Amino acid sequence: MRISIAILALLATSCANYKLWGAEEILRGSGDESVQIRTWVEGLEVEEVLGRMEEDRLTAQFSLRSELDAPIRVQLSWIWKDTDGFILRPAQGGSGQQDLLLSPGASKAFSFVSPSPSAIKFSGSIIPLDAQL
Repeated sequence: MRISIAILALLATSCANYKLWGAEEILRGSGDESVQIRTWVEGLEVEEVLGRMEEDRLTAQFSLRSELDAPIRVQLSWIWKDTDGFILRPAQGGSGQQDLLLSPGASKAFSFVSPSPSAIKFSGSIIPLDAQL
């Protein structure tokens, strides 16, 4: 029992150690739209977080840049939410994930378009795949 409590405490502490990036302003947006990226990966920077409304769809865009001296494997996952904050169903394209291998010093750009006009909140999350617990 003590071990499971210690593990839960460790996980709660490690989950709190993330960096958050968000788009300052959504171009042509009404104010309800948002683009946010969280990363739990040391040495990985998120740059150029942008959002734009066009033809009733939100486009979320950002870049990842590795500052590490060795390749790193990470997992990028994302969800789309509606105006009320509810996650769209997977069948509607409300979520997804992708495993990535980033070379040392490499930068990679990503662009996502909302699967429906009701999806106006984009949230991305990056975790290390080579993490040791």
